[in-house]
Amino acid sequence: MSNTYSISIETGGYRQLDLFAERCGEGNAVVTVADGNGVAIAAHTMPIAERRHHFSIAVPQKSTVTVAASGLVVRFGYLSECDDLLDNGVRYVNMNPNDTDWPAQPTLEQIYNRFGRSGAHFEPFARWMNDPNGLCQFQGRYLLFFQLNPYGFGWDNMHWGHAVSRDLVHWTHLPVFLEPQPELHTDERIVGGVFSGSAVTVDEHDNPVAGNEANAIRLYLTRHLETRGDESSVTEYQTTCLCEDGVHVRVESPVALRANDDFGYDFR
Repeated sequence: MSNTYSISIETGGYRQLDLFAERCGEGNAVVTVADGNGVAIAAHTMPIAERRHHFSIAVPQKSTVTVAASGLVVRFGYLSECDDLLDNGVRYVNMNPNDTDWPAQPTLEQIYNRFGRSGAHFEPFARWMNDPNGLCQFQGRYLLFFQLNPYGFGWDNMHWGHAVSRDLVHWTHLPVFLEPQPELHTDERIVGGVFSGSAVTVDEHDNPVAGNEANAIRLYLTRHLETRGDESSVTEYQTTCLCEDGVHVRVESPVALRANDDFGYDFR
């Protein structure tokens, strides 16, 4: 595989390109974006201490851009931040340099047809998913959060994916909702991330109410850290966060720590 590769994409109504990338090699790991005339729009370098990084890159709407990656492999990507994102969802971007028979921007129909997926059984565009979390109804939609590894096809440091539906059959894919703790991107000996959680729809005073009457979603979840292979190193704590628009999340706050040594390490 070449150390540098590129694709051309149409941004449509989207304003942001999100790429989940993994460093390969010892040199700089860089993503660049150029317009249709080859003029550079952006250049983003992965922080030197990180082995994985989520790039969020502003892109011009209704344009053709060339995205180039050097010193890294993009494992998962999509266009996001558009008008009516809850209805339009994100647009998957394929930057797998080995998948030359697959378009850079496959449609949802192409994605499902390629692998013979059931249209009524939710799956992310690509990569590995696990248990659902925080299932709730909010302002006319059903919200699904789920364990996601955007970097591969097995268990790894956990993210939360996100999708919404009006009928529990047709799903709209949304941006990754929660990410692992930053230290998991720098030290491969540490594993964990965003584990199980739940959601409660609340009013403006943070009191539980029916979803269609709610102003926000109050989420509770587990943060997990451990040194690979050492169960005694496990650290778990519970956090809470608020989502007011059905897409974006506020900063988390811890709400429960392991009380003492009599508690189990896994105390979700």
